This record gives sequence, structure tokens and C-alpha cells, in this order.
Amino acid sequence: MHKLLSCSPASFVMIVALAMPAHAAQLASRTNGLAINPAYAIGKWSVTKVGTSPEARVSALLDNDPSYMGAILSFSTAAITWDTRRTNKKGTYDNCSNPGYGPSRDGQGFYAIKCGNNVWGFGVTFKVVNQNRMLLKWYDDGILTLVRQGS
Repeated sequence: MHKLLSCSPASFVMIVALAMPAHAAQLASRTNGLAINPAYAIGKWSVTKVGTSPEARVSALLDNDPSYMGAILSFSTAAITWDTRRTNKKGTYDNCSNPGYGPSRDGQGFYAIKCGNNVWGFGVTFKVVNQNRMLLKWYDDGILTLVRQGS
């Protein structure tokens, strides 16, 4: 059984930073101690599956839509950027400068992303499922599955 720590948010960030890979420690400080998972997003991720939310009434996206399949999404502490060389280049590829993270209101463990002081797109959220897999709730009720590309 796990015991909960009782500490200040600043101490929590330090504990989290010591427990995670070095490349993720800087990002942890930008989550205000709210989450560990966003820090593990640092790196390059390839879109391997495209689906739509079960709640979507209408979506312009197709299952495994060629607009996104094979696209690379790179997370760093400075920006989130798309590399679309492997796609048909017909998707929406908004980049994000100065990203910040916090819990979303979906109750499913996803994290909201801000670009500076603005939400990314129409409220893009993501969840790192494990070290090598991420889900990204994207435009038009799209749900993109991404797989980590190296380190």
C-alpha cells in the first residue's frame, strides 16, 4: 500500500523532479506540483492511430486519418511542435510556445495545455498512458494515439 506524502507544493515538485528522468525534471516545475505525468511527455511522439470521441456527433476526422498518421509531435520545455512530413499535410497542426500544464476537468486523468496565457487550440488535452504511449484529445473530437520515438 502506498502512503501519501504531506508536504508543500514546492517540496512536492522537488520530490517529483528527483524521481523522474533528468530530461523531465524541468517540465515538472511548470506543473506547479499538480502532476507527474506531463513531465514524461518531453520527447518526440509519432501518431499511430486516429479515432474520434464516442461522444462526437459529427467529425471531419476519419479513423486513422492520413492527415495525422505518421506525424511527429515534439514536446520540449520551450514548445510543442508538429513535423508533418509523413502526412498528407491536410490536418490542423497548431504549435504551442511556452507550454504549461494543469489537470483538465474531464475526470479521466488528462492534462490541459496552455500556450503562454492561452489554452492550446480549443482546449487540447493529453495523457501519458505509459513511458511509450500518449493520448491527445485534438480538434474535431479527435483522439490521437502517439508512440514515443527514441529518447
